[in-house]
Amino acid sequence: MLIGLITDFGIQDQYVFQLKAVIRSITDCEVVDITHLVPPFSIETGAFLLLQASKYAPRGSILVGVVDPGVGGSRKCIAVKTKREIIFVGPDNGLMWEAINHCGYLEAREITSEKYYIKKGGTFDGRDVFAPAAAHLAEGMSFEDIGPKLPRIEQLKFPEPKITKSLLHAYVLHTDRFGNSILNITAELFHRWAANAERFCINASGESFFAKLYTSYSQMKGRGLITGSTGLLELSSFKPQNGGLKGKHVFISKMD
Repeated sequence: MLIGLITDFGIQDQYVFQLKAVIRSITDCEVVDITHLVPPFSIETGAFLLLQASKYAPRGSILVGVVDPGVGGSRKCIAVKTKREIIFVGPDNGLMWEAINHCGYLEAREITSEKYYIKKGGTFDGRDVFAPAAAHLAEGMSFEDIGPKLPRIEQLKFPEPKITKSLLHAYVLHTDRFGNSILNITAELFHRWAANAERFCINASGESFFAKLYTSYSQMKGRGLITGSTGLLELSSFKPQNGGLKGKHVFISKMD
């Protein structure tokens, strides 16, 4: 059994330790960090990283997501069971939807059973609700005991690319620490659209330039397009002065 954690807590405060301490006070199962460096309150970035992590999570894992700007408000605390036998625990704010959908949504329940959390409605549901709920589930608590079944949960869906014969309008889902801007288009779809084209005109963040399609980073001299490890198209080695392209629109047109 593995419990994976993804948060926007950072590593300079006590929050991550408290999250893990609560879990380990209940269960001896392995606790693994996905990341704690999601930008504060960035649900979309957290959703992207959780989706990528979930693709490699072993069956039976419990993934806890805490990017929760609505903590203490009206949003629900939930647990969701999936066809891949992965359970997601976190806030009902869309953070977990793309990962849940990838793993095959089965059933969602609101975490309401007071036996399985420390307290509720404060400022730290990650420690007080999500961590103990995940730990008790890891220890064999029945999923039905966590609380009532929910008819629906919040859905945050990534934008779809817009494609015409000559133009691809993409959106940057994430910019990693290496400066690779990951677009919302699969490599398969891009290659189908590009056909035999090898050179492209890119307009991103108000700048236009030409780029080639590469198969490895080592081939690049400057900027280029490449299929990344996510299976999505990346605009690589692009480091604009404003610090990144996350959330920006990218327009790609064929030159050949």
